[in-house]
Amino acid sequence: MQKSLITQESVQITSDSIKKKFKNTEPMKAILELVWNGLDANATNIIIKTERNKIEGLESITIYDDGVGINFDDGDECGFRKFDDSSKKFDIDSHGKDGIGRFTFHKLSTHAEWITKRKNTNYKVAIDESNLNKFELYIIDDSELPKELKKVNSGTLVRLTGFYGKGKLPNENAILKQLSYEFGWFLAYKQGVRIAFDGNIVKSPAHIPKSLDFEINHTPFQTTIYRWLSKPTGDKSYVCFVNKNGKVIHKVFSRFNNKPKFYTSAVVYSKFNDSFDSDLFEMDGSREIINEVLSKIHEVQSDLYHDFLRESADNLVQSYEEKGFFSCVNELDSDFEQWRIDNTKKIVKELYLTDPTMFNGLKEKPAKILVRLLDKVLVSNENEALFDVLEDVLDLDSEHIETLSRLIANTKLENIITTVEIISKRLQVIKMLKQIMTNKYKEVLETPDLQKIIEAHSWLFGEQYTILGAEEDDFNATAKALRNQIKGIDEIETQDVEDDATVEGAKRQVDLFLSRKQIAFDEQGNKIYKCVIIEIKRPSVSLNQKHLLQLKDYANIIRQHPEFGTTDKMRFDLILVGRKISNQDTYIKAELESAKYHQERGLVSKDAKIKCYVKDWFSLLHELELSNGYILENLKPQLPDYSTESGKTLVEELQRPIP
Repeated sequence: MQKSLITQESVQITSDSIKKKFKNTEPMKAILELVWNGLDANATNIIIKTERNKIEGLESITIYDDGVGINFDDGDECGFRKFDDSSKKFDIDSHGKDGIGRFTFHKLSTHAEWITKRKNTNYKVAIDESNLNKFELYIIDDSELPKELKKVNSGTLVRLTGFYGKGKLPNENAILKQLSYEFGWFLAYKQGVRIAFDGNIVKSPAHIPKSLDFEINHTPFQTTIYRWLSKPTGDKSYVCFVNKNGKVIHKVFSRFNNKPKFYTSAVVYSKFNDSFDSDLFEMDGSREIINEVLSKIHEVQSDLYHDFLRESADNLVQSYEEKGFFSCVNELDSDFEQWRIDNTKKIVKELYLTDPTMFNGLKEKPAKILVRLLDKVLVSNENEALFDVLEDVLDLDSEHIETLSRLIANTKLENIITTVEIISKRLQVIKMLKQIMTNKYKEVLETPDLQKIIEAHSWLFGEQYTILGAEEDDFNATAKALRNQIKGIDEIETQDVEDDATVEGAKRQVDLFLSRKQIAFDEQGNKIYKCVIIEIKRPSVSLNQKHLLQLKDYANIIRQHPEFGTTDKMRFDLILVGRKISNQDTYIKAELESAKYHQERGLVSKDAKIKCYVKDWFSLLHELELSNGYILENLKPQLPDYSTESGKTLVEELQRPIP
């Protein structure tokens, strides 16, 4: 049977006025709106297909749904006869309440036709972009139905054609992603609904579901609470009450719509929903039941939110650490520095948990300033004033007030306790090393013994070396190979030994070579590789001019190396260590004296790339004692007597790092 034209009709608005309504609408929105129309028609299957020609040009897009079809029997109430108005505007379960979604097609194509099957009647509607306010309505025979509609009792198929000069669609993966974000929350609620694009099933975006079952007045409630890892489009955070037919009969805003980067929603199933009457909501006790349900859901959503905040706070601190925001007190004893860093991290985390908007969107420079100001204030006499400011500016609840108050108030006491404990343990290390270097140096300090002591107490050479990091095979192998190029580096001569040491005894010992490379920051805050190379001469050797010249030769070899010498991203500290400087040597002492103005102990030479140091154990230990003199004088710690301990016992004790 030939199709029969019923009518040619117009909506009461011009075509140009309709187009103005969609001035900023993206082409993809056309597909989204047509899918929503299918879902509003209670469809359980929506299939989107694209058809392309031989040169991959877009020929048509079809959107099929198995919903109830379009009701053209409603006369003036039919949606196609309205603009900016819709028969669905009072249906809380419907998306299309404005009556304009169908016109979105013109952002993507020039022509659209709807073929719909409803109550044994088939209709076809055509709209052209040139006259958006006009449409033609036909009744068509079953033989003219597309194959999709022949198989079902009702449904609608929309075909879009004429894409020349129109907006382009994104690629397939981007379309699937956009469909997921637009409809994913809906698919999670209504698990019997299926949407497909060119054979690919649209899935819900990543989320964390949490079930909660309970009873109110002996009526069971089953709820699923969702935390969406990315923001779904097209809706706010709701708690939806769904009846046995899958229809939303009541929905309420959750309390989490204004939580940055936190997205949650919930769906409630119960026999209570099947008998819900919105007209009697205030009178039949439904409000009290719904409020109780919302309260229980809010508790779970609050737990999810707090988990999210803790995770976000950890990520924030990790990000700040990677950017070097906490590396701001390196002029201090590094154990104290680590305590300050850890303490500042705690405060940053707690502030984030209290009010994440304080950090969200904060650019790097102000964030770095904030972290460093917190560090300075926390160890000053003004830490209580900091709490007063935070309490006044931030909207703190009682729990966060107590936590912040405790953290800030304990800062000074923890600082004192930590300082005393660390210094006391370091003084014990110093005393044991003095005993070894004075009386036990000939019987101990073979390479394995000494290496473990250095690794456990690298602070002995300066606070900047507290954490040398793990050995890197490639760097260590290259550094050793370059060392072996130094002429006479392992030779022992008569002038190299003093006191009662002998050349034969010294030859039975070996030098210790340590090298480490780790990421650090230069004076401008740029990432660099900090390379530390330590040459510790065997205990029986006294340092002299020959050893310092070998160190300088090593520095020149590094400068000429193609990898080490050409990049400005590697800085070297070369440290020569011996039990003592020879009594007969004047060269090392003169070099130390000439470099004094740099105010770095043991420095003998320095340029933009390499620093060279000479350190002897006795001067090193005396300086460490003097730097902690205040503690020695005022606390008078009772240090053990190590004079009767064997060298082996002292070495074993020294190899344990300070906790």
